[in-house]
Amino acid sequence: MKVAFNARTLSAPQLRGWSRYTSNLVRELTQLGVKVYLFSDRPLNEDMLKGCDSQNLVLVSERGYLYLDWEQRILPQLCQTYPIDILHCPINYGLPWRKNCPQVLTLHDAIEKVFYEKEKSILEKWSVPHLYVRGLHKLAQRASDLVITVSEHAKNDLVNQYHIHSEKIKVIYEAADPNFCEGSVYPLEELQKKFSIQGTYLFYVGGLEKRKNLKVLIDAFAALKEPRPQLVVAGGGQSMEEVKRWVLNQGLESQVRLLGWVEDSDLPSLYYHSRAFVYPSLYEGFGLQLVEAMTMGTAVLASNRTSLPEVLANPEATFNPESASELTHLLRRVLDDASFLQSLRKHSSERRQAFHWRKTAEQTLDAYSKLLLMP
Repeated sequence: MKVAFNARTLSAPQLRGWSRYTSNLVRELTQLGVKVYLFSDRPLNEDMLKGCDSQNLVLVSERGYLYLDWEQRILPQLCQTYPIDILHCPINYGLPWRKNCPQVLTLHDAIEKVFYEKEKSILEKWSVPHLYVRGLHKLAQRASDLVITVSEHAKNDLVNQYHIHSEKIKVIYEAADPNFCEGSVYPLEELQKKFSIQGTYLFYVGGLEKRKNLKVLIDAFAALKEPRPQLVVAGGGQSMEEVKRWVLNQGLESQVRLLGWVEDSDLPSLYYHSRAFVYPSLYEGFGLQLVEAMTMGTAVLASNRTSLPEVLANPEATFNPESASELTHLLRRVLDDASFLQSLRKHSSERRQAFHWRKTAEQTLDAYSKLLLMP
């Protein structure tokens, strides 16, 4: 089977979101013996192709006049030239209307419609950039023969928000990167020295924007009785100053460590040595951080909203993300109840078996095969 990807996301300087998904899936498909062609209008970041079977990987870069010209004119030409059995676009948009093979689209969530659309002004909704991106997304949805998404919750959102037929959507879970393993963990003393961490700590990593709900986490942490552990927050972005103000308002500047962005190589150790990973997000299509934490055997507490209860699969460890007091109660249990903490760690060690990139690739390959058999 010859599978091509609209792979322009792999030209990014760092692994984030879509490029992380694409990199891991491509690696595993090539190791399964699938011939993978990566089509792009710009040079790819070859650091994202580490671990691929080079004998099953072909990189093709060809520019168009503009991106839309490349997507709608050059991409189908490349599919015909090579010739390709399946064209897969892993980035919510990017499929040509004129096609000469079955086309697969990965839609990771409907967050733009469910969450961000409500916050846009009328002018923003009718702006040229917004309408352009919206048009690309709609075109790709209609040009796809199969839609892959990453959770049952995301599937329901795609059906309800974008009116995609349920039968057209296949749910295939993501997984943690290969570096999430105990072999990547360095000693606690080294971690403490590098990040100025002292003693026991709770951990959060992710964005700092409004939907990530850091204010409730900080309020819940502030309600813990003294002596508190540290709260270590990794992540950055435009909301960093707002988060700093919340910390100052609670008088927690000596107890909350705001690390900013951290290297991927540091994350396994930050998860592993933490007392618990806490994720209070209001909306997630999947919630990769939960899988990363569980892969490291870390106790996990998560919001009971959207896809997070599905991924975590542990009702005892979820909380209402609008209730700081409910989260405070769980934090106290994690800190004071050794048997509860042990049960959370045991659950993580068992639940992580459901998430492997090899399994993701095998299920994706099975979906390709079934699509090729359709009349």
